[in-house]
Amino acid sequence: MSPPRPYPGTFSDLPRELTYIPQLSSPALPRDLKALLAKAPKAKSAFDGLSPSHKKGYVDWVEEAKRPETREKRLKEAIDRLSKGEKFWD
Repeated sequence: MSPPRPYPGTFSDLPRELTYIPQLSSPALPRDLKALLAKAPKAKSAFDGLSPSHKKGYVDWVEEAKRPETREKRLKEAIDRLSKGEKFWD
């Protein structure tokens, strides 16, 4: 008699190469955000300490702006919030 099969739908049913879950990497910083962070060391320190998901939140929020005025406003707000040590989803 063969051993019982594991419960269907578990990871043990998948080939080994499909069970790998990659770690999130830090998102690529837009040039303007990178430049502003270089001028604000407190904000840069806070940004560097964030988890990849919070970094991605800030980057996506800035990059999703359609108008240049909106992007500038979001960049300023992001630097202000980071200077206060706020995460993206606080």
